[in-house]
Amino acid sequence: MGTQVLSANDSLKGYHGGEKIFINPTTKIQYTEGIREIAIKSESFWFLDIIASYQKELRNESFQAWKLEREYSYSLVNDIKVVGQRKSCFNIVCEDGNDKVLINQHLIFSDFPFDEYIVWSIDGIIILPAEY
Repeated sequence: MGTQVLSANDSLKGYHGGEKIFINPTTKIQYTEGIREIAIKSESFWFLDIIASYQKELRNESFQAWKLEREYSYSLVNDIKVVGQRKSCFNIVCEDGNDKVLINQHLIFSDFPFDEYIVWSIDGIIILPAEY
C-alpha cells in the first residue's frame, strides 16, 4: 500500500496562467499568477523568500528547479522500507536542470499543507512548470 503524495502543483491542475508577473516589494523576486495562487492558498510566501535569499549566490544560474519535499518516517518490515507518518519537516533542494544540486536546505518545521511543491526559476522569474 503506497502513500499518496499531495502535490501543490496538482492543486492547480490544468492551470496555464503566467500572463501576469508579480514582484515582491521587499525581496524583488518576480513570480507568476500560478505561484501567487498557491502562495495565497497555502500561506507559503515564505518559500519565495527562501528562493529569493539564494539568488545572489545563484546569479549565474539562469535556470533553477526548486523542490519543497516533506519528510516521512519509515520502518522496515521484512527488510522492506514502509512509509510511516508524515512529518512536519521539509527539505528544499535546488538543481540546475541537469541533476546538479545547487542548494540543499532542511526546514525543521512547516505547516505547509502539501507534501511537495516544484517551481522553476527562469531568468529570475519563478513559475510553475505548467506555465512554461
